Amino acid sequence: MLKTFKNRCLASTFISAAALTGGVSAQDQTAADEQLDFEEIVVTAGRRQQSLQDVPASVVAVSPEDFTLKGLQQIRDVLSYLPGIQYTEVGSPGRGTISARGVPQSSATPVFGIYVDDTPLTSNTNFSNGANTLLDGLLLDIERVEIIKGPQGTLFGATSVGGLLRYISRDPALEEFRASFSADTSVVKDGEWGHTFSGRVSVPIIKNKLGITVAAYYQEQPGFVDFVDGATGAIQEEDVNGGEAEGYSADLFFTPTDELEIRLKYLRQENSAESLSNVSLADENGTDGLFGDYDSIEALGPISLDYEIYSGTINYDFGGFTFTSTTSHTEYENSSITDLTAAFAGLTDLLSGSPPGTTTLVPFVASSGAKKIVQEVRLTSADSDAFEWIVGGYYTNEETSNIQDVQAVPAFNLLFADFPSDYTEYAAFGNFTYYFSDKFDITGGVRISDTKLVLNTLITGVLAGATDITRTD
Repeated sequence: MLKTFKNRCLASTFISAAALTGGVSAQDQTAADEQLDFEEIVVTAGRRQQSLQDVPASVVAVSPEDFTLKGLQQIRDVLSYLPGIQYTEVGSPGRGTISARGVPQSSATPVFGIYVDDTPLTSNTNFSNGANTLLDGLLLDIERVEIIKGPQGTLFGATSVGGLLRYISRDPALEEFRASFSADTSVVKDGEWGHTFSGRVSVPIIKNKLGITVAAYYQEQPGFVDFVDGATGAIQEEDVNGGEAEGYSADLFFTPTDELEIRLKYLRQENSAESLSNVSLADENGTDGLFGDYDSIEALGPISLDYEIYSGTINYDFGGFTFTSTTSHTEYENSSITDLTAAFAGLTDLLSGSPPGTTTLVPFVASSGAKKIVQEVRLTSADSDAFEWIVGGYYTNEETSNIQDVQAVPAFNLLFADFPSDYTEYAAFGNFTYYFSDKFDITGGVRISDTKLVLNTLITGVLAGATDITRTD
């Protein structure tokens, strides 16, 4: 029996440096402090800028600095502090499920969406482990994280029927240079030391017209789970769940006129670990470890998760409404290798008719991923005290892969399974709000979608026979 544990950080130190232009006088600081008491929180949960108290949904807006300055550097750390949100970790960074109140993540089909600004990252199918995969962008140049609880399907699609998490990027500097850098170190009890280095630099190229932000981070994630011999309990390898994470992004912001904004963004993130954070338990009650508190007899790993995102957004203000066009390409790949030699070597020799001991290795290689292209256009009315509206169109094409391969050494095909799919969606949506008074308004919305899914199933190997099926829904 296995159980997944979060990292147990016992000690942490933080060092930061910032290069900012201009100074602040005592009088200015006093005025700023007084203003802070009445500062309005503005979010974009409804696809327009609104005061948090006016949004007709349960929304939490979080500043990443509130957590990263305390050594809490992963999105799971933020989610664990939010009521009504449950994060279930699968055993390594970027692998886990999020569910909000009322709509649990109970199947492989994603129900809680992940966005970077207006770019959707979540897979639309259940064939690429999309429900257990998420981008962790907390250490990049993020202004805030918005978590919306409850159904958001009208404006954000079917992958957000249970809720939504959006990373809202900080606008690149158009007037003054800004930069920040940080270094963090931590230690886990009975485990390793971890280190994190991150930096963000924003430069105005043409004042008030063109600016760019470059951000990057590198993280050594400490391990604390030991791999032990299943018969004797002797430690074979210490701290096997340690790993590395790195990410970088470039964000270009161009405003040639007061009405027009153009934004181009690139983001890449890579996560790798030697093993999952799984501990072998002595019984089904899950209270005691089989040999120790943080020992495992499962030969898991290595594992990796990579993201790559391209996006471009155009906004044009026509006065009475704003036209927005967002084009994006998202790609992620999940992979892992598990050593099944102890469990299947004898069976492989028997099935192949080979003498005992012939099979020397039985690796289980699993990989899944998706390539997703999205085009969305929408019209958003100007802010009004009487009537506001949003209408738009949406197109996506997503190709997914899911390969499971068990090939014994010497060459013997125990199992090979491939489940590639192709998903296409066309959708139109609208959202409307009528204000009867300052204290009473009604919001309604509709989304109409036409979807097509083509799934291929190819299976070979002595453990499963042969299957070759194509299905269209």
